[in-house]
Amino acid sequence: MMTLTQDKAVIMDAAIYLARHRTSRGETSIEELQELHHRLLLENTFVADVGRSLLALGDLFNDGPSQWPKFRFYHPQPDTPSQTLEDMDEPLKSLLRFHLKIDLAASIMTNKPPSMKIPLSSGRSLFNASLSPIETYDSCLLCLFECLRLIHYELIPLFTGQSNMQSAAPESYSLKWAAWSRLWTSCM
Repeated sequence: MMTLTQDKAVIMDAAIYLARHRTSRGETSIEELQELHHRLLLENTFVADVGRSLLALGDLFNDGPSQWPKFRFYHPQPDTPSQTLEDMDEPLKSLLRFHLKIDLAASIMTNKPPSMKIPLSSGRSLFNASLSPIETYDSCLLCLFECLRLIHYELIPLFTGQSNMQSAAPESYSLKWAAWSRLWTSCM
């Protein structure tokens, strides 16, 4: 992060805005925030994503966990290619890991699906000896994320009869349970 702030003034300004927003209890200038977002539009995708991720954290420090469901989570720009968390570079990866943990907590607290739209991992095993501790940690976070998405988007509609007619075929039930079984197996 420090290297990026030295190279890109907009990232330094976003970090300063975040720190000032935190210490002023959220009483910072809307104009300054809009100006930072405008400047981020002029940057490459990586720098813009880092900046937007930093700015989104501003409200987090001044609100308690009950406000986390209102958090503005990171969403990749629609015109950019999707990257999995494991393929992202630092400091964006660390920022998104933080966003992901907040989204998971908000999902569990509200019994609603996670709202982040992040591509999941490549499906490698969670307990592979070649993984570093942080890679194992990321894999576990993504597995929990995938479990919550499966529960809310597939299993709950299936149990409550809200599943669409197209997926009511017997093979769709087995596919949903196969997905759950695969997730459960990776967690074991």
